[in-house]
Amino acid sequence: MHTYTKQSLTLILILLAYFSLDNYIPLTPWNQLELVGPQLRGTLLAVITFGFIAIFLLRNMLWGICLGTIWAFVWFLLQLQQWWVPYLFGPTALHEDFEWYFTGGYSLTYKILPLIENRPVPDGQHMVLQTLSLLVLLSLIRVVMYSLSVRKNKGLS
Repeated sequence: MHTYTKQSLTLILILLAYFSLDNYIPLTPWNQLELVGPQLRGTLLAVITFGFIAIFLLRNMLWGICLGTIWAFVWFLLQLQQWWVPYLFGPTALHEDFEWYFTGGYSLTYKILPLIENRPVPDGQHMVLQTLSLLVLLSLIRVVMYSLSVRKNKGLS
């Protein structure tokens, strides 16, 4: 197994471990599970999809790794859309109401960024998740690029 594949698998395991723990273990003020409870749907979505990506990596199934890379990109974009768009731009067609932010207890979580007006602020728990998600995405892109170059070189020799 190539080092890039091992790195991607490791990052996926770290992402899933962090996401699962963060969704089930109350760590106030890191998360506010007291207000929203365990996040079963989101956790299952992550475990199932990234679990399949891990299987594709283990079996060196390039088409599956490519699909997984697309999913990791969508996963990362959804996080940006949920947190950074409202933080940087305020209300938009996608985020007319920030009620979810206050009723979900996110206004009470740990933050390092300053408040801008009355907008949602990306909190520490989500910034860590977004960083891990970006690292997984970049590592998958690297696996795909490496796999394609190996296949191309094998075809030339």
